[in-house]
Amino acid sequence: MKFYYGWYIVIGSALCQFVCMATSQVTVGVLMTPVIEELGWKVWQFTFGLSISLLGGAVSSVIVGKIIDSRGPKILVLLGSLTSTLCFVALGAQSNIFAFIILYSIGGLIGWSLFGPMVVNVTLSKWFIEKRGWTISLGSMGSSSAFVITPFLFTLIVDNWGWRNGYFLLAFLVAIIVIPTSLLMRRQPEDYGLIPDGKNKECQTKKYHENIPEINLTREQALRTYPFWAITIGFALITGGLMGIFVHGLPFAEESGFSRKIGAIALSVNGIGNLCAKPAWGYFLQRINTLKIILAAYSLTSIAVMLILLSGQENNGNLLLIAFLLFGIGFSATVPLNEFITAEYFGRAHLGAIRGASYPLTTIGTLIGPILTGYWFDVSATYVPAFLSIIVVFIVAMGITSSARKPEKIIST
Repeated sequence: MKFYYGWYIVIGSALCQFVCMATSQVTVGVLMTPVIEELGWKVWQFTFGLSISLLGGAVSSVIVGKIIDSRGPKILVLLGSLTSTLCFVALGAQSNIFAFIILYSIGGLIGWSLFGPMVVNVTLSKWFIEKRGWTISLGSMGSSSAFVITPFLFTLIVDNWGWRNGYFLLAFLVAIIVIPTSLLMRRQPEDYGLIPDGKNKECQTKKYHENIPEINLTREQALRTYPFWAITIGFALITGGLMGIFVHGLPFAEESGFSRKIGAIALSVNGIGNLCAKPAWGYFLQRINTLKIILAAYSLTSIAVMLILLSGQENNGNLLLIAFLLFGIGFSATVPLNEFITAEYFGRAHLGAIRGASYPLTTIGTLIGPILTGYWFDVSATYVPAFLSIIVVFIVAMGITSSARKPEKIIST
C-alpha cells in the first residue's frame, strides 16, 4: 500500500509546533533575567514584547486563516521561518528596548505565528477525517516536547555562552528545521488526487463515504451560529485558566513554602504529563463524543487545581507533584479538542478562515488569565482566591462548550 502523504504533514506539524513553542514562548523565561540584567530593563518591558508578539499573531490570524484555505500552508510556513530567522538574529544583536519590541511585534505578526499550531493543525484537519483526533494529538506532541526538553538545555546554553548567542541559536534552529519543513507542507489531499486519511476509492467503507460530504460552513455562516461562539468563548476561558495556573505555578509553590527546586520539578512533571497524555486523548477522540471528553479533561484539571491548593495548605511536596501531573494530563487535551471540534462542527473547506476568526479571542484568554491571577494575588496576598476562581471558570467553560451542538444543515460549497 502506497504511503499516504498526509503522514508527512503530521511530521511537519510536530516539527513546526516544537520549534514555534521552543523559540517564541518556552525560552522567553530563560532569556528574561540575563537580558534585563545586562541592559538594565524592567521586567514589564521584557514581557511586554511577548504580549505584543501574541497580539500580533492574533491580528494576522484573521488573514492567515483564509490563505490556508485558498493557497495552503507552504508559503506561510516559509515566510514565517525566514522572518523568524532574521528576527532572532537581530534580537541577539540589539541593545535597545524599542528595537526589541518592534522585532517581537514583527515575529508575532508574520514570523513564528505562521508556522504555529493554528496553521499546521488546520492543515492536518484538511488531510484527515477519521484519524483527525489521533493525528492532531500526534502533531501537538511537538509543542509538549518543547516544554519538556527546551528549558533545561537552553538554560545551560544561555548560562555558559550568553543570551545573545542564545538568540542566534534560536535563529539557527528555525533555519535548519522549519525552512526545510515548509517544503513538505501541502493544502489538502484533493489537490493531488488523494482522499483524506489515505483511503482509496476501492476500499471506502459506507460509513467513511457518508463522512466525506461534511458540513462545510463559510466563516460568515459559522459566525452566525451559537456553536461557534460557545466553542470560542468556552476555550478562551479554559485557556485563560490554564495559563493562569501555569504561569503562577512556581510562584504559588514558593508562596506555599516549597523550595524553588520543588516548584521547578512540579512544572517539569506537568510537562511530562502533558506530553505523555497526548496519544491517549487522540485515542479517545476517535471513539468518544467530543463533548464528553471536554467534560472529562477539564473536570480533571479542576480536581488538579484543588489538589494544588491542598498541597499548599498541607505543605505536601508529593501531593504537589501528583497535582501538577494531573494538571498536565488535562492541559494536554486543549489543542486537540479545540482543533478537532471546530473541524467536526464546521467542516474542512473554510476551516482556516473560521479558526482565524476564533483565534484572537483565545489569545485574549492566554494574555488576560495570568494578569488577572497575578492581580488577585497582589490584592489578597495569597493565590487561594485566584485559584478557586479558576476552578469556577473551568466549570463555567465546560457548561458553555457542552451546550454547543453540531449544526445539522449541510451547506454546499
